[in-house]
Amino acid sequence: MPLQKLMVANETSGFKKCVSVVITTFNDEETIMPVLLSLLSSGVPTQSIQLIIVDGGSTDNTLNIIKDFLNKHGTAFKYTMLVMHHRNLGVSKARNDGIKLVLCEYVLLLDSDIVLPK
Repeated sequence: MPLQKLMVANETSGFKKCVSVVITTFNDEETIMPVLLSLLSSGVPTQSIQLIIVDGGSTDNTLNIIKDFLNKHGTAFKYTMLVMHHRNLGVSKARNDGIKLVLCEYVLLLDSDIVLPK
């Protein structure tokens, strides 16, 4: 089954000196917003972050929360991508799909309940 992708590109070249953050989600409406907001206040310049969010077919409000965040803050990041699976294929598949999209020298895998320190 093909993946659906929503991309917001600010700059598509020069990805060597950046960090790709892969966040996996599934029905995480209660925890995803603090995780996303922590990226903005983590001390890492957002223009050096490639943000990849892989959702495992959430049936709650998770996708709406993510889309609202990307609409408000997506341009703060070097590059953003939202991958939506049609159904839950498991966290390993979600992580692997996110890793396949990595363009940066460094990769950070985050679960949807991990808030980065300031």
